[in-house]
Amino acid sequence: MKQPPYAFWSIWIDLSFRERVFLLLLFGVCLYSLWWAAATMFRLHSVRLKTDPALVALLRLRSTNVQNLTTTTCYLFGFVLFFELETIANFSIHTSRPLGNIIFDQFLIHCGFATNVFFILLVLQFIQWIVQRQINSCEKRLIARERE
Repeated sequence: MKQPPYAFWSIWIDLSFRERVFLLLLFGVCLYSLWWAAATMFRLHSVRLKTDPALVALLRLRSTNVQNLTTTTCYLFGFVLFFELETIANFSIHTSRPLGNIIFDQFLIHCGFATNVFFILLVLQFIQWIVQRQINSCEKRLIARERE
């Protein structure tokens, strides 16, 4: 089976230390976000039968915290990517390959890194959007029940 040319496992060896550390951090953020989404959806499912405004407020607060964590991860990604793009021409010239090809290959690796990270951040945002939508729906039902 052919490996995708710029998947993380294909370019891991070519990534810098900062990019590897960032990927490990991103993996931790993904695990936390998925755990948070599953726990929130379970709690929202259990709250449908009984109304508890304090629980909905707590879920909304945690949702905001996870969104802030994802936003901070996105900012850190920008910092790491641009710092690494700045060092793209730092290499030793002990090869017969043309300089332009070496720089272009390094640029493609950074683009592959960026593409993968953007995709993961997009998936995290989509999951957070779904959970936030469920929280809003639960809150609207709660408000409607209080008005009755």
